[in-house]
Amino acid sequence: MIDYNVIIKLTPRCNLRCEYCNVEENKGADFPYDEIDKLIDWLNTVCLNRVCSVLWHGGEPLLLRHDYFAKIFKSQKRYPGRFKNTVSTNCLLLTDEIIALFVKNCVSIKTSLDSIDVQHDKQRCYSCDRVIESLNKLMVWEYKDVYVRTTISKINQSLIPDMYDFMRENYSNFTWEFSPIVPAGLNKEVAKAMLPDAELFCQSAIQIFHHWLEHNPIEIPLFTEIMKYCLELNIPPEIMQPRLNVGHDGMIYRCPLLIGNQNYKIGKYYESSTLVAFRKIDCVWRRISKPECFECKYNRFCCFSSCAYLAVSLDGIEGIVDFYCKLWTTMYTEICATVNRELHIATP
Repeated sequence: MIDYNVIIKLTPRCNLRCEYCNVEENKGADFPYDEIDKLIDWLNTVCLNRVCSVLWHGGEPLLLRHDYFAKIFKSQKRYPGRFKNTVSTNCLLLTDEIIALFVKNCVSIKTSLDSIDVQHDKQRCYSCDRVIESLNKLMVWEYKDVYVRTTISKINQSLIPDMYDFMRENYSNFTWEFSPIVPAGLNKEVAKAMLPDAELFCQSAIQIFHHWLEHNPIEIPLFTEIMKYCLELNIPPEIMQPRLNVGHDGMIYRCPLLIGNQNYKIGKYYESSTLVAFRKIDCVWRRISKPECFECKYNRFCCFSSCAYLAVSLDGIEGIVDFYCKLWTTMYTEICATVNRELHIATP
């Protein structure tokens, strides 16, 4: 059974200002500290006897400090076994005190590392050295449940193989993923200028996949999902299930990329009418008019996971649809062909 998934953006504040970020900084206050118990009670009610998998997001959620998260976990303990927690953080505020708290409460950590070369680190405010320092600290703690994402743009596109080598050689116990930027919420010209070269991205991804398939040195969820697809072991993607998206203002929004956009708010999280309205909503992706997208055998990867089409449906950026289609279908066609060849050779 799929866990009940909730994304909660605790704050719009951040100590970085990454070039591809779509969060409007300083638009509103943090989620109220004195409403934490009320929020946890509500989550326990709506998760319908399933494990409630919560991603605590921002802005930068660690700006709320140790005591804020200590209260969250204490409140959750009133419902034993009901909650799984992940914190999305840039890791710049990851102290030993916070790590100890996260270890005690079995918290997963999601972070970003877009470069190992400060000259190519413009898109994340030249923070790579500080992030690597935090990753090393997590290694000292023997922290294994860490997910590191590399967002690829024109700035760092030449470093995809280097990032793979760096991650597998230094952090093989972590999970790593790389993907092109999702331009939802960005200025159209900024988005177009940041898109990586589709051919270069595909070449790098295929090169990495060949090595990964033979050696499997680090977990890469995208490749694992492709393997399941080829083995016909894949399950319906989680994004087809309703995923609650709660903003720092206490409002529920129709999509995590739309949190804070007042045109897409549904209502306060604790109002019963809000949840009823939310459950009637289809993903924005379903409104895309191109029938070939629904018929494409790779749509579970390109549309359901990366939401490039969400960006198009909201912002109307010409050419983005064809760019992502070329990128994903080229890559998946080659990778799936490779897997099927290997399976054919391995099968008597």
